[in-house]
Amino acid sequence: MPDLVEDLDAEVETSFKGGRKNNLADIWCSVGVIVASVLASILAAVSGVPGWVTAAIAVLPALCGGLQRTLDFRGRSAWYFVKWGRLRALQLTLKGDPDLPRKDVSLQYGEILRDMENRWSEFVKSVTADPAKIPEPAARRTP
Repeated sequence: MPDLVEDLDAEVETSFKGGRKNNLADIWCSVGVIVASVLASILAAVSGVPGWVTAAIAVLPALCGGLQRTLDFRGRSAWYFVKWGRLRALQLTLKGDPDLPRKDVSLQYGEILRDMENRWSEFVKSVTADPAKIPEPAARRTP
């Protein structure tokens, strides 16, 4: 059953990498908000700094925060790590008993993949996923 094992191994690795990548993106956005806020405050207090430089730095917290809310790196990371944990458990079971029936392992593998795909919206909450949370354009607002 090397093809199933190879496929499972690849999916385990991909899931871990996806979790790590999204976790790091979330951390860097959080750090970016803090550092850019402090730097913009310092630049605003220092005379002689061109206004456009201060403005460019001051916009970074909104950019980082907007990316975090829109893409929900934290939710994506959690989804990937939960998927990784479930697949890793199956991988270890298979490595512990390589004579397990291929059909049983394949069914469990498929069930994990289907279940995790169905649970995506449980973990990932982006602003654009809920149309009610999207602000109405000013031109359409009624007084």
